[in-house]
Amino acid sequence: MSLDLIKEGFSLFVKNLQINIPVYLLIFLGYLIIAYSLISVIPGDVFEEIGMKYQKGELNEKEVLQKMGDAFYADFTKNISTILLFSFLVFILHEFDIAGLTASSLKIAREGYASIRYFFESAYLNTMKVIKIDLLGILILIALSSPSFILYYLNFPILGEAYMSISMTIIFLLLTFSKFAIVDRDAGVFDAVARGSAFLLRNSFTVILAFFAWFVISFPIITLSAVFPPLFLALPLVITLFHTMMGVLYSRSEGSALPYSNE
Repeated sequence: MSLDLIKEGFSLFVKNLQINIPVYLLIFLGYLIIAYSLISVIPGDVFEEIGMKYQKGELNEKEVLQKMGDAFYADFTKNISTILLFSFLVFILHEFDIAGLTASSLKIAREGYASIRYFFESAYLNTMKVIKIDLLGILILIALSSPSFILYYLNFPILGEAYMSISMTIIFLLLTFSKFAIVDRDAGVFDAVARGSAFLLRNSFTVILAFFAWFVISFPIITLSAVFPPLFLALPLVITLFHTMMGVLYSRSEGSALPYSNE
């Protein structure tokens, strides 16, 4: 049963590759915003000067970072305000992306198809819901990961890192299913987290198996992208695959709550 759901999730992902188009567009737009924010706080002529000196070997990497830092601190208040503003825009864009992906994954799981138009419409309607879940998730992560700091303090760094990794994985899965619940059931934030927690506990074996299958597929892509940069372009596919697989697990367990259009 569990393996069948995993296979179904992968099959639906392959049949709905069009959903990756808005994901790529939004991620690309996010990088453009980041690039523009850097250009805004560090003048172009400074970038050009540093780049030329670095190519000529007159500056090493440490000196490049130092000069960029000097340019940033030249007008710290203005520059930090600019960075915070653009960071907020990137955060909203990311949440918009996740909202569309969450709703589209549910529609794909139940109807076998979701259009790009549906992605953007559902993203527009559900972004604030997803933001609320993530903000609450930050508080949950702080509370759940606090014992790791005690382990670090007691000089057990390996145990601390292991606990932190497990905590982050649990929170990641909890927030994913909480987002499915808040989008699908139009529930409140705390109700959605409660539903997500209940789903995770009831279906822990299936979720762990699906997460492991996704991890086996995605880990080589994520790690090798540092060695072979073109693989970085496959990372959005990894994100979409995860949501599609988890959307299938959630839908088969929770059934259909809200009506879906035939677009």
